[in-house]
Amino acid sequence: MSLKDEILSSEDREILEIQTPEWKCKRVWVRSLSVREEIAREAALKDVTDTEQITSINLSYWLCEENGDVLGFTTDELCRFGARNSRVIERIARAGLGLNRFLSAAAIETEKGN
Repeated sequence: MSLKDEILSSEDREILEIQTPEWKCKRVWVRSLSVREEIAREAALKDVTDTEQITSINLSYWLCEENGDVLGFTTDELCRFGARNSRVIERIARAGLGLNRFLSAAAIETEKGN
């Protein structure tokens, strides 16, 4: 198998289990995003300034089933994250940010100081 084939056939997505003893489920899973998903997440966040909405959008992309399938939250369900324990949300957000470090063109320019 060529290097190109090895790269393109790699299973490189990560799924982390996060302990959430405060919630009935006791644990959730957070996934790494594909480049396409990360671009979609950044586009969804583009003009959003409300911190609660930003958090909800991020969680909608990162939280998943144990096998990595998207949970598919509705807009109404996403709004309910604002009433959840902030320590739990922070724990999930840190995992999501840790797994997903893709930088958009705008972020790269910002890092360069342009």
